[in-house]
Amino acid sequence: PGNVVQMDVEAVPLKLAFGRIQFNNQTNISTRISGGMAPVTVDKYGLFQLETPASTSSLQVEMDNGWTCQIKLPADDGGNIIRLGTVQLSEDNCLIPADDGLAVGGNEAK
Repeated sequence: PGNVVQMDVEAVPLKLAFGRIQFNNQTNISTRISGGMAPVTVDKYGLFQLETPASTSSLQVEMDNGWTCQIKLPADDGGNIIRLGTVQLSEDNCLIPADDGLAVGGNEAK
């Protein structure tokens, strides 16, 4: 008795990434990080954690002032946890929107 439902499911290998973000040595910044399964925000200490597909090579950091930065993820070491430590961001490694809405600048974060 009952209904039978057929479903197709695709499993995606995941990794857990965590770390701390500082911008010009400040941790109390409003920041959103995307590139994982769902966007996350950092806490008042700059700490974050997110699940990301194992194939992801970088995370996108979006600040309230409109700046965007990129965090390169380390090469796959076969583990399931990515410990990023403290990631230092500054004007030198972020894209800064110009007055016309276009982004200028742009070294990538290390």
